[in-house]
Amino acid sequence: MSSSIAQIRAGLVSQLRNVYGLNVYGAEPGQITPPAAVVVTPSITYHTSFSSEGGLKTYEFRVLVLVAQGLLDEAAHTLDTYADPSSTLSVRSAIEKDPTLGGIVDTLVVSSFRPMNAEEVTSLQYWGGEFLITVYAR
Repeated sequence: MSSSIAQIRAGLVSQLRNVYGLNVYGAEPGQITPPAAVVVTPSITYHTSFSSEGGLKTYEFRVLVLVAQGLLDEAAHTLDTYADPSSTLSVRSAIEKDPTLGGIVDTLVVSSFRPMNAEEVTSLQYWGGEFLITVYAR
């Protein structure tokens, strides 16, 4: 199994589309409609393992979740629902529901969430957070 970045990105986008009401973007768009998730190009560690059929690679994808800034306490509570693993709108749960992304990767794990406070995207302010997804693929 040899996975491309485009295939992995498409798999993450597909999983994120299971979060009700979340607008999902497979790349950084010119503008967004919040609440939004943006899958950012990953960093890659090559040769995590060696084999005759291609070594294991580790991809570190970031998914930015952005909500309308509006009232800060309201924005923070909205962001909480996406970060909370027990929430019905949990980004982590949606991504980890199928850790092979339909068989295109060996496995993945959402390793962390980091709040980012106010973020500017296309000259507009949003309240945001960043999920780090570690993907292992050949």
